[in-house]
Amino acid sequence: MARFSALAMSLVSIAACSFRTNPAARDAAPRDVVPIDLPIDVMLDSPPAMACTSSSATCLDANTLETCTGPSAQPVVTICTWGCLAAGTDHCGALAPSGGAVTTGDLSASGVGAVTLAGNIIDTDNGTILGVSSGFTQTVRNNVQVFRFASLTVDGPITFTGTNAVAFVASDAIVVNSTIDARGPCLISRQTAGPGGFDGGDGDTTGAGTGGGGTSSGKNDGGGGGGYGAGGGTGGNSGGAGGIGYGNATIMSLVGGSGGGGGHNSGHVGGGGGGAIQLVSNTSIVINAGGINAGGCGGHSTAGDGNGGGGGGGAGGAILLEAPTVRVSGALAVNGGAGGGNNTDGGDGSLDRTPASNADGGGTGGAGGTPGGAPGASGGGGGGGTGRLRINTRSGQATVTGTLSPSFTDPGTTSTQGTATIN
Repeated sequence: MARFSALAMSLVSIAACSFRTNPAARDAAPRDVVPIDLPIDVMLDSPPAMACTSSSATCLDANTLETCTGPSAQPVVTICTWGCLAAGTDHCGALAPSGGAVTTGDLSASGVGAVTLAGNIIDTDNGTILGVSSGFTQTVRNNVQVFRFASLTVDGPITFTGTNAVAFVASDAIVVNSTIDARGPCLISRQTAGPGGFDGGDGDTTGAGTGGGGTSSGKNDGGGGGGYGAGGGTGGNSGGAGGIGYGNATIMSLVGGSGGGGGHNSGHVGGGGGGAIQLVSNTSIVINAGGINAGGCGGHSTAGDGNGGGGGGGAGGAILLEAPTVRVSGALAVNGGAGGGNNTDGGDGSLDRTPASNADGGGTGGAGGTPGGAPGASGGGGGGGTGRLRINTRSGQATVTGTLSPSFTDPGTTSTQGTATIN
């Protein structure tokens, strides 16, 4: 090698002298001075990538896994969306979903495709999507209807029917450009809960669910508001007790809000609790516009029947989002419904931070910085409390430029975020 280097340097020196004394030689030098049989380029090039010497798996950094299937095989490099874990055998992390129904295997389901929803009605009991017959699979676990997609885009309003909670799972991105309404059919049947929630009580009947609002004890007494993340308000006069708060901040069990208690006599029903919905993606969840409304329905009152005593409002339901990254520029809300008044229905939980209200004596529903339902006045029903909202990401922090009700920082909030469980 030393003799070769000396020879190469001598040739370069000769070429340099020729360049200074003879322009013609200078022009010819790149072709003629260095003999073509000297392997100078070989000395300057980087060596080729090394082939595998054994079967192995190695985290190259926090996001990259290199695997070898055996000797002489070429290494395979994989980008790990949930991170590369150097524990036991190095491997790409996998989400262990919360909620008690979705499994890791759902994120790699076969027989699925890219699906766009717009204006569809989804039945959480029989697992059908009106107007869509392919591109997804479904199963029921622990009273949750799990729909699996390759990717999911929501471009138009989505509503639900059925009693099971609902989970949308995608191996790729979930993008929401419109409204997903997980409330019950408040304007048609105030007593009926959203998917996974609990119905309001009939007249003189306690609301369903662990936090069901109490019923009235006599004429002109309001029903208590339903509870879930926060408690419901008491009914007016000697009305029913507000429902208790229950569950946990991480939503280990995907259930919705409890129903409000009924007022006195038939027809004065409590509002149904908000539904429970979970979105899970292996890459990202983006709420661009619209958003998810899991509010409770307002309590009902029958105008002019002389009995007074409005039903309590239903509690807000549950929203659970899990992905490596989550961005919210739309809105997420789990507001409680308002109690029914002496003669008018209470307002329903809305997709913003405005508490549902009733000017006829019904207590306002929990929302924003006031998570608990307000008590009813006179014969009005109590307002429903807020539900629960949870966002799990790889870093523990979502990007939120839109609206959350409640937000992560509201007093007494029932909304939280944290690091996803990764195995």
